[in-house]
Amino acid sequence: MNDDAPSLKQLNRTFIGSVLFIDIVGYSTRTVPDQLEMKELFNALLAEAVQNVAPGDRIMVDTGDGAGIAFLGDPEDALFAALSLRDAIEAGRVTLGEPGFVRMGINLGPLKIVRDINGHTNMIGDGVNDAQRVMSFSEPGQVMVSHSYFDIISRFSRDYAKLFVYEGTRQDKHVREHEVYRFGPPKEDQTLADKLRDRSRARHVVDSAPAEATPAVQAAAPARSGALRPGLIATAIGAATLVGAVWSWTSKPEASPPAAAVAPAPPAPETVAPKTAAKAEASRPADVKLAARQPEGAAEKASATVSASASTDAADKAAKPAEPPAKPGTVRLAVQPWGEVYVDGAKRGVSPPMKSLSLAPGKHRIEIRNGEFAPYKETLDIKSGTETTVQYVF
Repeated sequence: MNDDAPSLKQLNRTFIGSVLFIDIVGYSTRTVPDQLEMKELFNALLAEAVQNVAPGDRIMVDTGDGAGIAFLGDPEDALFAALSLRDAIEAGRVTLGEPGFVRMGINLGPLKIVRDINGHTNMIGDGVNDAQRVMSFSEPGQVMVSHSYFDIISRFSRDYAKLFVYEGTRQDKHVREHEVYRFGPPKEDQTLADKLRDRSRARHVVDSAPAEATPAVQAAAPARSGALRPGLIATAIGAATLVGAVWSWTSKPEASPPAAAVAPAPPAPETVAPKTAAKAEASRPADVKLAARQPEGAAEKASATVSASASTDAADKAAKPAEPPAKPGTVRLAVQPWGEVYVDGAKRGVSPPMKSLSLAPGKHRIEIRNGEFAPYKETLDIKSGTETTVQYVF
């Protein structure tokens, strides 16, 4: 079995973790060749049972006749790893050793990760010891859990409480008493166990979409490209209309009616002398003179050009993309041993297993509760795209 090396930050720290202790039934009574075969099969089945849990969230220790696994993330991982191992043994109809092949116990409690005399990873603490004691109360093929583990796992969902049977108080060899629960859903609740197992597998599926292409950006991209096309078409139409109008004004002066056919201008007022009128005509701008010589229908063309330009401006304004929404901020949670997290008065979950929150920019009221302990309260000013850590120990 591979020995997962923890980081330096994990060594000599106290964790609250879910510990799964597994024992191969009848291992010590078998011959050495049988022990090797049993251990090889056990390692293969166990590796498959924990494959959905990230290596950084678990510590595996070989105990010789079994294994101990500390799950540092979701408490559910310990239960579903045990169920996956039990189902694989039943499906494979393992005939080595005693019926059931293994017995298992789960406990939630404090533990430390240390190095043993050979430099390998090991675990110490009451969380590990009690898991081993709970395991000793189970029969081959059974999964037994402690009261501390049942108490926290039943808070995740009401459905979990239906999956366990209270077995009462048991006493270990050190005369310590333990309240234990056996995993044994009735036949009518077997579909519930399957549903929760599928939920555990789905929780570890990682979305493969690129981080920079958020759903909002992906949704806006086709809309933006579709909005640009009408603007470009309207611009092209407006430019063609303008060019046609200018060409009609400047390229055909000979097509205008002869001077004799033009209606005579109205007589000038008596107060204006002929020379004065000529000077006024010479001083008029060139564009005004050109407009005076335009053929019939030129005014309608100019009006159409102005309308096309106005529609082009409106289309350009409509084609401008909307400003992207502000990116949310991230709040990292480091709560020990656990706490119920409330944001602005609304419950968001339990940490652990919840490790982070995504909140919109602005001020938010954070509250963390743990039973009868005084709650932790803090107001955070979340900035767009930033990370904030909330750390508290009850």
